[in-house]
Amino acid sequence: MTSPPPTAPVSPPPAAPGPPQASGQWTSLPAAPAPDQFYPPAAPPKKPDTNGFAIASLVFALLGGVLFAVIFGVVAHRRP
Repeated sequence: MTSPPPTAPVSPPPAAPGPPQASGQWTSLPAAPAPDQFYPPAAPPKKPDTNGFAIASLVFALLGGVLFAVIFGVVAHRRP
């Protein structure tokens, strides 16, 4: 009877190097978006409303109605 030839012990393959493990209190930053991904565009700024009292004050000032120009100017200045 012949015995089978002796085999060498097989060791497991080495582990693939992975990302370093975080240790202690340090944490990693969030990943940046991929170059082909973009954030959605911001909403356009809201156009300011035209104050009708300010326009009326200007018109009265140009036409010579100083009293009405001052009154409409004060009202226009107090309105938000």
